[in-house]
Amino acid sequence: MLFNSLEYVLFVTFVVSLFWLLAKRGSLRLVMLLVASWIFYMTWSPIFIGLIIGSTIFDFFLGQGIQQRR
Repeated sequence: MLFNSLEYVLFVTFVVSLFWLLAKRGSLRLVMLLVASWIFYMTWSPIFIGLIIGSTIFDFFLGQGIQQRR
């Protein structure tokens, strides 16, 4: 999905609309943004979805460890 394509404009419009519809549900909005970013990443090359999910999990636990040491 290229940034200058109609597909991208429709995707972003849908994601932003859904983001504002979930205004009262903070954590659900974050999960929706995470999944939307994974979908956007997969449109380039679905074979790398394991890489981005693995990176997300690794970064989450690394961030938790940093927070505990503060």
